[in-house]
Amino acid sequence: MSTIAGAGFNFWSFIMTLLRCILIQILLTYSSQKEVRACEEPPDIDFGYIVSGEKSEYVESDRVQYRCYPGYTLIQSEWITCNGSWTPPPKCLAPCTITKQQLEDKNMFLRSGRRRTVVIQSAQIIEFSCSKGYKLTTPSVRACVDGHIHFPLCISEMGKKCGHPPTIANGDITTFALKEYASGFSVEYKCQRFYTLTGQNTSFCNNGNWTKPPVCLEVQCGVVPSVENAVIKGEARDSYKSGETVRYQCHQGFSMIGAPDITCRGGNWTKPPTCADGTCAPPPDIAMGGILETKRLRYFPGERVDYQCQHGLNLTGSQTLTCMEGEWSLAEPPECRDATGKCGPPPTIENGDTIYFALPFYELGSVVEYKCKTTYALVGSRFVRCDFGQWTNPPTCREPCAASTNEMEKNNIRLKWMHGDKLVVSSGDVVEFECKRGYVNDPTSPSFRAWCLRGVLIYPKCKLRETLCGTVPSILNGIPEGRTRDYYEPGATVRYQCQEGFDISATPVITCQAGKWSTPPTCVEGGGRCGKPPAIDNGDITFFPLNDYDPHSTLEYKCKHLYVMRGSQFVSCKSGQWTDPPVCIEPCTASEEDMAKNNIQLKWSPGHKLYSPSGDVIEFTCKRGYVKDPESPPFRVRCLEGELTYPKCRLRGTSG
Repeated sequence: MSTIAGAGFNFWSFIMTLLRCILIQILLTYSSQKEVRACEEPPDIDFGYIVSGEKSEYVESDRVQYRCYPGYTLIQSEWITCNGSWTPPPKCLAPCTITKQQLEDKNMFLRSGRRRTVVIQSAQIIEFSCSKGYKLTTPSVRACVDGHIHFPLCISEMGKKCGHPPTIANGDITTFALKEYASGFSVEYKCQRFYTLTGQNTSFCNNGNWTKPPVCLEVQCGVVPSVENAVIKGEARDSYKSGETVRYQCHQGFSMIGAPDITCRGGNWTKPPTCADGTCAPPPDIAMGGILETKRLRYFPGERVDYQCQHGLNLTGSQTLTCMEGEWSLAEPPECRDATGKCGPPPTIENGDTIYFALPFYELGSVVEYKCKTTYALVGSRFVRCDFGQWTNPPTCREPCAASTNEMEKNNIRLKWMHGDKLVVSSGDVVEFECKRGYVNDPTSPSFRAWCLRGVLIYPKCKLRETLCGTVPSILNGIPEGRTRDYYEPGATVRYQCQEGFDISATPVITCQAGKWSTPPTCVEGGGRCGKPPAIDNGDITFFPLNDYDPHSTLEYKCKHLYVMRGSQFVSCKSGQWTDPPVCIEPCTASEEDMAKNNIQLKWSPGHKLYSPSGDVIEFTCKRGYVKDPESPPFRVRCLEGELTYPKCRLRGTSG
């Protein structure tokens, strides 16, 4: 018996060992067949080459390094990584070659005053000047952009005269018309309403010929504004021409308020409609009755409900109510009345009650009296009467108002006739306030006699007395315009004018700020010399500044790389004062961090960062695995003075 038992034990041990071996073999086979993501050969780039060692096979996490040919500039990361596919490779930007012959043909020199062939790398800047007898009409500083450079224009001041300047479609010439124009003269253009100007707004007479005028393009509208609980009919686009229309359609159960169509006019959409909830809340309950079906939470427009009364009672009024644009068809539901004319318990009111305990039934003609809580005002008759099974309308109790210390402290006010922590008044009463010591009435304040209206007080407000400014400071040889006052509100401005024979220096306007006037101007004798030219942010004059300048002197400004100049690049010394200098508008930077936060990437450039001058358009797209967020701004973003409004994407398959 023991021999048989031992043999059985050895058999089952063998079976278990065999199963373990089979399981281990399956796991090893699965492990050896586990997919390893590989990449194809790394991509070639123009004007560059791979410097890291080449391999016969590339697997996940392998990296490759690039380098550009001499003179070319590498942008984006020099490394790419295998993640099943290669990350975007860098790009080699070409240098710019400026030849001596080009400088001669365009009547210009390098800033050094010489003409010679030079090579500059992409993104580098270079400054030009014109030959004698010629003048610059565009900025003198230019940048090399991937092998391309736009030369400034030098206009002849001694060449042939020009006739009438060219006209442009949808635009007008704003300067005074002449019969003929000397070489070097210019005219300015302005587009008509709903059109935007493309190109330089000025055309110059250059040796008998006019330079290319600007073009007025029709202003387009961006993406259609989203309307809550609505969709647009047809396919949405990123831009629309002026005059195009789009139609909205509300979701089921919502009613449209306003016209269903919007129109693109002058770059702006007309006002879109709104979609209001057209469903109805549950129908109102009635005493001693109800609706025939089971009550639901919401009812769609057009749905109907029917009422019925308890046994022995008669239904008075319409039996049926219909849901119409969020409201039931009748202001009052039907009523169930006793055939004998008796009434049930009197209706309850908020913040009030009957003066005696309510009874289950009241005889025809019975009268019940109501009262309100303390400080609540009773509106309407305090009595109700049983009238053939129905009570007459009960009164309402209006909430009182409480003027607390916190509210008064916030508005710098106090009670005028009572100095307590809190005052409670009934609805319809008047509370009078005044400013705390050291404060004065705010010009935008509501009335200091505040009515209590259904529990709400509209508080007046005061401000610090020290924020007012006193009389206007006097200046030598000048006076303020208009009538002066003893004090002025913050933000008030006053303009000065000089006596005859004197010119104003600095801005003629002063402003009241924090109880003090800004620095007033001075009046100097006309025809005076000018001091150092005014400094500007992110720009400078093209030559070393002097301590003073002769009358009618002219200086030129330039902006930093990628900054856009607004206004004339030249200033002149007139009556001892420089004319207004230009402003250098900041460019925009689209960085990898900002794009990662919004799940987007650059559409046309695979780089981590892009610099764009103000006014330029940057186009984005969603990262792989993401889709456009319905609430996202447009994906074509215009750089506005250093600011970008980023679009956003959400993970594919999610609702928000």
